[in-house]
Amino acid sequence: MNMPVAFMRRVALGSMTETCTIQRKTLVPDGFGGQTEVIVETQVACRVEADTTQPIEIVQGGALTAITRLRFYLPSGTDVIPSDTILYEDSVYQMVDDNEPRTDSPCLTVMTRKTS
Repeated sequence: MNMPVAFMRRVALGSMTETCTIQRKTLVPDGFGGQTEVIVETQVACRVEADTTQPIEIVQGGALTAITRLRFYLPSGTDVIPSDTILYEDSVYQMVDDNEPRTDSPCLTVMTRKTS
């Protein structure tokens, strides 16, 4: 029995009980013939999970530091690109991978690493 994609997307959206903010740097006219960079923010529903499949540690300042990676599940069709950052619980995350969304995906899955 095949479930319609619309039904699967409604189920996935129902599991997205948190919100995050997608931040995108973009250029806008400055009024003087040039351009200036601004950050455009979009709030979206999400579900967040810690990535425990590949613990990552780096040496930073002479000490071993763990890298925090989170997997964000976003509504299908969410406009997100690799240069975007995601703000979640006062921390900033950079995209490191997405699941190359297909038209029949119930949601968009994005892997991130904490930057601040």
